[in-house]
Amino acid sequence: MSFRPTIYLGRWFGVELRLDWYVVVLIGLLFLFSLEDASRSRVGTWAAVAHLVLLCVLLFCIFLHEAGHAAMVKLRGHRPRMILLSFVGFTFFEARRAKPIDETLIALSGPAVNAIIGILLLPFVIVTVTQRGAAPILSQASLATWSGFLATLSLLNFVVAFGNLMPLWPMDGARAVRGFFASRLGFVEGTERAVNISNGLWLISAGVSVLLLTLRGWLVGLTSQYND
Repeated sequence: MSFRPTIYLGRWFGVELRLDWYVVVLIGLLFLFSLEDASRSRVGTWAAVAHLVLLCVLLFCIFLHEAGHAAMVKLRGHRPRMILLSFVGFTFFEARRAKPIDETLIALSGPAVNAIIGILLLPFVIVTVTQRGAAPILSQASLATWSGFLATLSLLNFVVAFGNLMPLWPMDGARAVRGFFASRLGFVEGTERAVNISNGLWLISAGVSVLLLTLRGWLVGLTSQYND
């Protein structure tokens, strides 16, 4: 990875592991911003520390996501070469005589790991939501408690899992869809089908975003007129 600054973290079961320098810088900046916010709130510095720990643990969960991909690569008879932890994770591998089902299983294995983590931590979400007098989930005060911290981690893992399952390039869901169609129509046509679905969903997402922003602007303008 000579074309970008990375930190070599050793090997995991023969797979090279690297961390993007940009992620380290981003986590450091977010921690500084959290410190500034914590200094103006009643929660204190512990909330900023909790944010830092949460980011590091979430990065580890992304590593487990990529490790799920790498494990499935091995199970399907291929050779994983490197895991790169960046703003998103990447698993590089060598595939020989790969079948379409291989791509589908490899793509789904990563989100499955995050879904399992989210399910295992789901009791903390229930405790945080139902506990009388507990701080609202995802708030700074909640994050500064063990139950709130683990509840937040559970929700973030569900976000990572279901976000990656969206059939949008370059998400895992799009690769799973391509493997599904490739097993029936061939690699070229399967890729075209997956790309068309992805493009359509991106256009729908863009349209919905524009609509929501328009409605927000209209509501803000209507509210200001009413207040005047």
